[in-house]
Amino acid sequence: RVWIAPPAYRAGIVWIAAMSASDTTLLTTPLNALHIELGARMVPFAGYSMPVQYPAGLMAEHHHTRKAAGLFDVSHMGQLRLSGPDACAAFESLMPVDVIDLPVGKQRYGLLLTDEGTIIDDLMFFKKAQDELFVIVNGACKAGDIAHIQAQIGSRCQITPLPDYALLALQGPQAVTALARLAPGVEKLVFMTGGDFTVNTGTQKINVFLTRSGYTGEDGFEISVHNDHAEALARALLAQPEVKPIGLGARNSLRLEAGLCLYGNDIDTTTTADGGWEDSIDGPKKVSGTFDFFWNPSKSPFSSVTKLLPGRDVTVFPTLKLYLDDTNFATGTARIQKLSKKSATKEGVMFTATF
Repeated sequence: RVWIAPPAYRAGIVWIAAMSASDTTLLTTPLNALHIELGARMVPFAGYSMPVQYPAGLMAEHHHTRKAAGLFDVSHMGQLRLSGPDACAAFESLMPVDVIDLPVGKQRYGLLLTDEGTIIDDLMFFKKAQDELFVIVNGACKAGDIAHIQAQIGSRCQITPLPDYALLALQGPQAVTALARLAPGVEKLVFMTGGDFTVNTGTQKINVFLTRSGYTGEDGFEISVHNDHAEALARALLAQPEVKPIGLGARNSLRLEAGLCLYGNDIDTTTTADGGWEDSIDGPKKVSGTFDFFWNPSKSPFSSVTKLLPGRDVTVFPTLKLYLDDTNFATGTARIQKLSKKSATKEGVMFTATF
């Protein structure tokens, strides 16, 4: 008899092999000793030694997360705080998504873009206050992301990386049951909301910041905790009957099954944000009126001028340097009502457009 592995499992094996091929000096997370104690297979990932699976195996971990609750160490991810009166407006200038009008206490998915409109990274951000954002970026991209954000908006707000904080993800249909025992009140959160909570382990109280979100397609929480308390928090969660430790191999198969992208595999700096990303481009600012519109094919997300047609919804990114009457408009969308060619140069074409 021949067993044919499901596609998500096969993809996970290929992904594990790719991770294992790296041979560099690796960083460790605050849970490294716990992973080894639990018998995890450790592999290189994003510059860290990370648990790819535990003795139960990838398939068992995958199914357990779908049926109960799995605990993931994702402390390799980058966490940072943006603060100051102009923080939200500044951050919005880097992404095609509404930051300014996001209510306090809500979280949103966003795309950090190059000047050409390609994707530097995908990320999550949470509005803690009108003048404060909490941001999570991918581990493999965090150094570059932070440098880019600092270079672009560092003069407009305070950017504070948070390397002293670990990140745990508790995922699965029974995640809320397990966590609510330790942190009453989390059950009241809805998807993409969060706040500060105190986790009572029975022997100590641990302050955490958490959101009801995740990367598996399941209900769950992502929990930011100081490195000094990460292991105690993890042990308290693993002591709950619903919870088992889950490695990055199952995290990958779970996100594949849920249809979620992985930066570096499915999207990168060759991926443009103008096609198939409607859910992450919400057009907070609407452009209207008649303007001169300069289209540079080497700097635009549009593959051909024929796409600039009346009736088409056009996403206007400030970082793309698409200027209307020499004004760099805020992130938003516009619908072209009328379009006429005004002039052409080697650099591009000038149109008169009515939006």
